[in-house]
Amino acid sequence: MICNDGVLSFPMTRPKIKTALVIVLVSIGLIFAGFSAFALSRLSDINQNTADIAANWMPSLAFAKDADNAFTDLRVAWRNHVIASTTERMDRAESDAADAKLRLTKALSDYDSLSPTQDELQTTRKIRDELAKFDQLIEPLKVASAAHDDAAAEQIILGDMEPIRTRVDEALAKLIDFNTKGEETS
Repeated sequence: MICNDGVLSFPMTRPKIKTALVIVLVSIGLIFAGFSAFALSRLSDINQNTADIAANWMPSLAFAKDADNAFTDLRVAWRNHVIASTTERMDRAESDAADAKLRLTKALSDYDSLSPTQDELQTTRKIRDELAKFDQLIEPLKVASAAHDDAAAEQIILGDMEPIRTRVDEALAKLIDFNTKGEETS
């Protein structure tokens, strides 16, 4: 320690090459370790997000889209019943409607099995309630269709069923939107 005019100063000596080399290598090692820890942390986050998407969002979205497609097929089948001119085509339309209804019910049950939120459960309950109302209109529609009473069939499809269709479509769109947004954020 040297004292010049009341100021303390420390003499600087060059570190030995061996000491300098150890310091540089340890610094490089610490930098690599820091980057490695950061990279592993990010990979863990990506893995968790991927697992969440694969286990929850993708199946939920697929079931919601399946339900939407099945509901569309159900409506098309009953419209085909109305325009059918033969008993065979009416029977085919009824069979198509039964298949679509079965697919719709299965898609909703599968969706509920994935432990959805309370809001999602409420939405699927609403869809089921609306489908029960829809089902009540099927028998009058079949009678009007079999009698080739186009005016009555039109009233049932475009008048009575239309509000039900709108509410079911909105509820299904809500499920699809919820799962699409959830998938995007994960």
